[in-house]
Amino acid sequence: MQGECLAHILNGALNRPMRDAILLHQAIDEFAPSPQSAYPGGRSPSPMPHKPAAGRAELLISRVIRLHWEPKHLEKVKREYEERYREPVIRALARDVQGGMKTEEGKAWAGFAMDLIRSSEN
Repeated sequence: MQGECLAHILNGALNRPMRDAILLHQAIDEFAPSPQSAYPGGRSPSPMPHKPAAGRAELLISRVIRLHWEPKHLEKVKREYEERYREPVIRALARDVQGGMKTEEGKAWAGFAMDLIRSSEN
């Protein structure tokens, strides 16, 4: 645990936008459909299969809100995200978050998160 904390601090000091892009991707990835069904026997080769979205919304909410407070930093994070993951963060949100919402409340929340990400463009 101490090593993880130290790595997090150093990553932030060396390249804060990259660190935040990785953290944002991890939070979005929590909403992605489980890859287990794509593998024989229903077992993913990944040591950390995707978790269901339930209970993880708070993580994504906190990261998106924290990023939107600093528009210039958010723009840097979005550039790093696209460079690292080869897609705009807004597309990942639309596919993995908004696309997975079943209720009107969930869809409204996903739209709000996407609006926060877009807020740095104004």
